[in-house]
Amino acid sequence: MLHSSGRVLCALFLLPAGADALAQGPPPADKSGYHLFDPTPRELRREMSADRPDATESPYTVDAGGVQLEMSFAEYSYDRDDGRDAHSWSLAPVNLKLGLTNNADLQFLLSPWDAESGEVVEESSGFAGAGLRLKVNLHGNDSGGFALGLLPFILFPSGNDEAGPQEVEGGFAIPMAVELPHGWGLGWQVQVEWLRDEADEGYDTLFSHTVVFGHDIVGELAGYIEFIGEVFIDGPGGYRPSLSAGLTSALSPDAQLDLGVVIGLDDDQTDDLRVFSGLTLRF
Repeated sequence: MLHSSGRVLCALFLLPAGADALAQGPPPADKSGYHLFDPTPRELRREMSADRPDATESPYTVDAGGVQLEMSFAEYSYDRDDGRDAHSWSLAPVNLKLGLTNNADLQFLLSPWDAESGEVVEESSGFAGAGLRLKVNLHGNDSGGFALGLLPFILFPSGNDEAGPQEVEGGFAIPMAVELPHGWGLGWQVQVEWLRDEADEGYDTLFSHTVVFGHDIVGELAGYIEFIGEVFIDGPGGYRPSLSAGLTSALSPDAQLDLGVVIGLDDDQTDDLRVFSGLTLRF
């Protein structure tokens, strides 16, 4: 998050220490010896944590040797600018995770089909690219009330002139999570991404930050509300704020459905609406 006061920053860094102290319980089992080829036993796995449906990534990794599939059934975006409409679709984008060690997982991204149409965009469709991410948990993967992660990523050219990146792009995210009183959870994230500029002459730097609050609603149904902000540090446009909300429903300890919406808060800088639904499966 962005703050203008050093005192606020100090308070944020002191908060996790207090959360850890409050959340102390029996020491967790030592799982440091497990790896991809010697998987963590199922009875020692941590609670499943997904990077979807909110924009804030989870700082928690998949246990060593575990496989986790996260995907959208479909995503749809709508934007109206100066009386002209634009629509975009994405079908079955996938994030497949593989637990490497107790504190690291490798993620394979695939966007098999994207499409855009409307009066303010050039119509396009097709394969939208692939990517790799490496998530490393730096603190709190198995214990404590605070968790911190590091998530570098790279996106490869799609090979499709109509959709996806045309050059290599990449960046990194730093996600964090805190357990709050009364069943609330807080997550926040900062991210830096280098995207190819429109003139294809270099890269623009996109900075984004998020903050999300989540809580159980009833039974296995939970909800969240999230603020998303992004701005090009050395590129076109101004600050782009959005508000997101959604629901998750746990079908089992290893399966979850979700539904979400993102509403743009700036008519000129953000899409008016994005809706999506998907699932997470752990094997």
